Amino acid sequence: MLDSLVRKARLASIRSRIGRGDLNCPRCGSAPAEVPAEPDDLLCCDTCANVGSVAEWGDAADPAGDPAGRTDEMLRRPPWIERLGEPPGDCEWRLPASGKSGGLLVFAGIWCAIVGVISGGFLLALFGGGTLEGNLPTWALIPFFGVFWAVGAGMLYAGLRAKHASHVLTIGLSQVSLRRRLFGRESEHAIPREGLGRAAKVSFYQQNNEPVFGIELRSSGGKIRFGSSLSNDEKDWLIQDINAVLTAPQATAGAAEMTAGGGWQSRFSLPLPTGGRQVLTLSIVLTLVGAIMLGLGVFLIDSHGPTASRDDPGFVRAFDLVFGLLSSGFRLVWLGLTGGMTAVGIFLIVREVRNRQRRVRLEGDATHVYLRTYRHERIIDERAFPRESVIKLRSFQSGNNNGAEMKGMELQAGGKSTKLVSWMPAEEVDVFVLEASAALGMAGSR
Repeated sequence: MLDSLVRKARLASIRSRIGRGDLNCPRCGSAPAEVPAEPDDLLCCDTCANVGSVAEWGDAADPAGDPAGRTDEMLRRPPWIERLGEPPGDCEWRLPASGKSGGLLVFAGIWCAIVGVISGGFLLALFGGGTLEGNLPTWALIPFFGVFWAVGAGMLYAGLRAKHASHVLTIGLSQVSLRRRLFGRESEHAIPREGLGRAAKVSFYQQNNEPVFGIELRSSGGKIRFGSSLSNDEKDWLIQDINAVLTAPQATAGAAEMTAGGGWQSRFSLPLPTGGRQVLTLSIVLTLVGAIMLGLGVFLIDSHGPTASRDDPGFVRAFDLVFGLLSSGFRLVWLGLTGGMTAVGIFLIVREVRNRQRRVRLEGDATHVYLRTYRHERIIDERAFPRESVIKLRSFQSGNNNGAEMKGMELQAGGKSTKLVSWMPAEEVDVFVLEASAALGMAGSR
């Protein structure tokens, strides 16, 4: 019954998005031919016959997400971005500080001011002879308020870096490096030139429910990301100019050797990425933080009961009642949120421990592609797709984990969109997409 309700809700959401024009063909921009009968059905375009999943068509609704930037016209170089060098030598792009933080510094200042007033009030009350609820030790306030101060400090640093940090991107014959300079201190991140793909515009995070895009360079040894504070025109020019350097004849020598020998493999077996320790570590951290915050709520946050007597004036009793309701409501919300966080963490830990003996693999033979689940080398579940029905293997961005990009992945086959993973490190997903797409004899979508 629950599955039926979820399916109906997803179908209603798809119909609503089609009515608003949020689901359009990524190739020609036309609306889908008809509303799918099932939420996992693929959409088909009557104009250009393009086929894709609901998630893929929805991503195409935002023109700012064009992964290649505007490359169909020569763009004007922004005067404040300096480029030095020409291929085959080193090429260097110097990006001055943006001078803006997107409101993050203001929000961080307000956050720290509120935390300072509240934590300062508690400390003054304790130094004045007050005690904590349940005779807890005074030091218990340190981890409680420390969490909020750490969040504020993190937002302040991120805002200062966005506003005052300057960057220098260098593409050499053997490596690509990004140097960041902030308040006289300089840091550098480098990746090898081997296997370097084209520069692309990708979503880094969301702000006010809108994606914020930056520039990404990815090679066989890692990735470099920068430029989220640039304007769309500046990002498009940089992408165009960087790709012009990368596609120069001397930069692409040997490309034919790298791509030679294409075609699909008659048999293959590839394990899906699992996240491994990252997911288990995140679950343990979520559980510990939730349990600590839940305990602090139980022992430190007191519900204010009625203290006014019948002899007090009416406005005093009314104020006492409102204050008691607000105090009890805050405690109830705090306990509910932290209890839910703890429960989710425990659920994820149990699920990861139970699934340690399970392994999902994407396999294929001359006629079919299989999604198989193994336990102790025995197949316990299998889904088969005719090889000719396989359209695409596609990855998509699903969020961030401590600054690391996370991705999901779906297989479009048999007229359906089958989600393979939903929250895995981007590097593992991208490697799998490349390997599986090569085995299937098609270009993967990243």
